[in-house]
Amino acid sequence: MADDETGVDLHFAGRRIRAQTADTFLQKLKGLRFADSGRMFFRFDSPTRTTVDTIFVRDVQYLYFFDGDRTLVEQAELTPNRFYRPSHSYRYLLETFEDLGVETGERLEIVDE
Repeated sequence: MADDETGVDLHFAGRRIRAQTADTFLQKLKGLRFADSGRMFFRFDSPTRTTVDTIFVRDVQYLYFFDGDRTLVEQAELTPNRFYRPSHSYRYLLETFEDLGVETGERLEIVDE
């Protein structure tokens, strides 16, 4: 993670995860495009069903959608150059290049808050 990028520590699936944060419109738009590794954590002001895409993403991406209580409500594995619209509303999204091997219903803790 570059020095000018903000990050957050998350506790999820029995482990501590460090992720970049996407808080601004441009950070959310960029996401993990053009990256080969990393994790990105998105926060939304209200529940959304915003479509996620993997345009300009080079590898399989794993998406973890959390509701306002930070409960995992949906997850998806998305190959490059695809679009995905979740069937559940979400307030938080974790994008990563690794399968975390988790179950729907697991809770996320934001350690830095």
